[in-house]
Amino acid sequence: MHRRSPPISLLQGALGALLALTACSAPAPEPAPLATEAAPTATDPTATASAALSQCVTVQRGAYGVVTDTYLNSAYPGDHSSGAYPAVYTGSNGSGEKQALVRFELEFLPPHALIETATFTVNQTYRATASDVRVHRATAAWSEAATSWNSFAAAFDPAVVGVLHTTSGFGPRSLDVTALVQQWTDGTVDNHGLLLEEDLTSTTQWRSSEANYVTERPALTVCWTDPTCSPACAGPGEVCELGQCVVNCTAPEAVPCDEGTVCNVGEGAFGACVPPSDPCVVSGTLAACGDQSCGPGAACDTAVHQCVPALPCTDVACDDGVCHGTGCGCDRPPPTCAPAPLANLNTSAFRNALADLKFDATCNAWGVTMLSGTDYLRRMTPAGIVTSFAGSANLNMGEVAIAQGDTATFGPDGIEVALTYICCASCGCAANPPQGVGRWNPPTNNLPNVAPATSTTGTGPFGSVHFDTGPAGLAWGLDDQLYIGNLSGNGTLSRLDPQTYTRTNFASMGSRVYGTAPIDGSRLLVALANRQIRLFDMNTGTSILFATTAQDVTGMVRDPWNGRVYVALRGGAIREFSGAGDDLGLFAQGQGSGRITIAGDDHLYFVSLTTGAAIQRWTLPATF
Repeated sequence: MHRRSPPISLLQGALGALLALTACSAPAPEPAPLATEAAPTATDPTATASAALSQCVTVQRGAYGVVTDTYLNSAYPGDHSSGAYPAVYTGSNGSGEKQALVRFELEFLPPHALIETATFTVNQTYRATASDVRVHRATAAWSEAATSWNSFAAAFDPAVVGVLHTTSGFGPRSLDVTALVQQWTDGTVDNHGLLLEEDLTSTTQWRSSEANYVTERPALTVCWTDPTCSPACAGPGEVCELGQCVVNCTAPEAVPCDEGTVCNVGEGAFGACVPPSDPCVVSGTLAACGDQSCGPGAACDTAVHQCVPALPCTDVACDDGVCHGTGCGCDRPPPTCAPAPLANLNTSAFRNALADLKFDATCNAWGVTMLSGTDYLRRMTPAGIVTSFAGSANLNMGEVAIAQGDTATFGPDGIEVALTYICCASCGCAANPPQGVGRWNPPTNNLPNVAPATSTTGTGPFGSVHFDTGPAGLAWGLDDQLYIGNLSGNGTLSRLDPQTYTRTNFASMGSRVYGTAPIDGSRLLVALANRQIRLFDMNTGTSILFATTAQDVTGMVRDPWNGRVYVALRGGAIREFSGAGDDLGLFAQGQGSGRITIAGDDHLYFVSLTTGAAIQRWTLPATF
């Protein structure tokens, strides 16, 4: 909500001693009626302040501020002339239902003001009996000159803010509206004013803002704590909150962090400006996202143009459209499951000729083979039981992918498994039957080819004619769609609907695809033959550079806790990258070129394509 600077600043200086003795004084004696609104002057008695920055203002037409009011009459539903009357009405005198509207502009309140009290006062004229007049929050814009019963169309919250108790006689009636004014100030709800209504058994007349005497006009007296800091906050990451400078660099109005430091949303030092090398640092720059800006720990979901959490954060918080991550833990959560022991995984019944390895949500290990003759999809349960499923034709298998779920790496209850069928051009099987994407069919245990591929070949990443061919970079995205490279030609990236097998081909990546790794429901990392890793947006079909590597990428996986990316390179080196694409160094060294994956036991697994090499694993970092 846009706000002007509070006029109370005019009361500073020479009146300091006087204001220190006053706190929310009553309105001054009645002056002559004023024809126009006037800003408060240095002698305006309707605005007061204390030395403790507690300030009060009475908003009342002719004294200070902007007030609008009118009444609506169902007997004359199209009439909009009531705003000029010196009175407004509620209830009924036998000629339609009447409702009153009144609104006080609050632009003078500073952002984040803490409302201490807010009292609405309206003057009742004489009536013989008592009644209860209910006050509601109006929910739509209106004006004195153009609002009628029909045009307003009962736009008010049915919840009752409070009740004005009328009595016989006349005089002011008041209601505490502190909570509602705080909502208006915070921008939680829009300020469209108040609506007054009562049972139709009687009617009440109230003085309006056109009444002759200012003191009888509707008034709102607001007292608040001024959050202004004096002297102004100047330290890195400081922001003024309730009159005090505090460190919270995530606030849009905070003092920028010093050069060489970043704004951190990690739980270890949330909201502080820290060196990027400190532990548990989650940082980032602002990026536009529709009407929002995504800051540290947040990323833009281009499907809905809203900021979403970026790992390791679990939620986002926004202030005036500027968002940052929250729940960005420093310690890795406990393991979710345990696969079969490494010794079992390395038995020939499972390990022999294994070309790729993945784990599902319950730590079943899944692998595909490259044998002479029939190839297999293999599964090893945590208990070490191995089951093999034969391929649909005499084709090699390249990669395996497990469904990822919508929000986490190990997600769905049901197990969805896909694989690639590949064959080198000189092996006699590249075109008939075709290469492509196979899918495990649990009822039959068959592995039909559901997306035939165009024959392709490359020179990497393994330097083998048997492995460097056909579709590559198979991943089950966090949007429950399959993504695959080279399906329709070298450099193509395709999306495959697992229900209908409808294929969507994105624009060419410009180089043969070597690997993919899902980031979230909108983005995917894609490793290319030109040794670039690009961050691909599935909604826009565009990509940006994430990182470059010294060798061809043979495998890639994202840590589902902290968002770091592990990249296996030709020769076996496994490098660790930050979620922003910074190379953090060598994480581990595998035995020859191979592929990597992460299991629910918080280990990174490496399966080498070198004959005789054992499956290896390393514990992932316990802290961020």
